[in-house]
Amino acid sequence: MKPLNKAEELLIEHYILLTLCRQVLERDLKAFSQSSIRMKDPYVHLIEFALTALSKDLYKIKGEQQQKKMTIHRASVSDTFSEYVIHYQGYTYTMTYKNVHLKYQVQDCIEDLFGHFKHASSGHEVSEL
Repeated sequence: MKPLNKAEELLIEHYILLTLCRQVLERDLKAFSQSSIRMKDPYVHLIEFALTALSKDLYKIKGEQQQKKMTIHRASVSDTFSEYVIHYQGYTYTMTYKNVHLKYQVQDCIEDLFGHFKHASSGHEVSEL
C-alpha cells in the first residue's frame, strides 16, 4: 500500500478536526439559542461567526478532497478511540485517534476561531473593547 504523504495526512486531519468543530459549535448554538441566558445574542453571534469562518475553511478542504478523489468516513467511535476510513487512489487507509486527543485539538481550534472574532459594527477585535 502506498503511504500517504505529509500534505495528504494534514488534509485528512484538518477535515476531521473541522468537521468535529462544526458539530460541537452547532450543538452549542442550539443550546445557547434555547437557553434562558439574559444576554445570549453576543454568544450566539460569536458562535455563528465561528461557524461561518469554519464553513469557509471546510469548503476549501472538501474541494481539495474532491480534486484528489479522496473520501473520509468515520467508521466507529468507542469510549477511547475514533476510527476513520479514508479511500484514496484505490487504497483504503484506516486512521485511529484517541478521543481525548481529538477533544483537546477541537478545543484549540474553537479557541483559535473565537480569537479571530471581530465586532461586526466597529471592526475592533474583542480584546480591544
